Amino acid sequence: MSFNAQEAGARLKQERERLGLSQQQAANAVGIRREMWAKYEGGAEPGAKTLAGMSACGVDILYVLTGNRSFTPPDPIAPEHRALISDYDACSSKDREALRRTAAAMALGGGVGHAPTKVRKIDIFIEESSGPVAKKLKQRDTVISVGRKKK
Repeated sequence: MSFNAQEAGARLKQERERLGLSQQQAANAVGIRREMWAKYEGGAEPGAKTLAGMSACGVDILYVLTGNRSFTPPDPIAPEHRALISDYDACSSKDREALRRTAAAMALGGGVGHAPTKVRKIDIFIEESSGPVAKKLKQRDTVISVGRKKK
């Protein structure tokens, strides 16, 4: 088997794209200049220290050098999914929980574009000896009232 630096460079580019990184992001992660990363993708041969840095960033070095994967990579994340993940990561933990509940409801068919069959009202009254409890929760097409029954 002979080593082909041009093919290795093309596989390095594939790995960078699989990881969803720009040349600048990949170079920063490894600790080299973007221009040097571009040279490696063009067929220049990186040294052991650079290869170790690439490996630490998730690059499959065996694949880059030989064309044989050391693992089966997951399917790439689509740009719209990446944007959704980025927006989710920017949210507070409380907002993340609200987003998870909303996504779960939409996945069950309660999302935008689904006309409600009818609005439901559910009243739940809880007797509590330590004082009044009143809470009103509103969800799409459902109103849940929790609290003392008004007399």
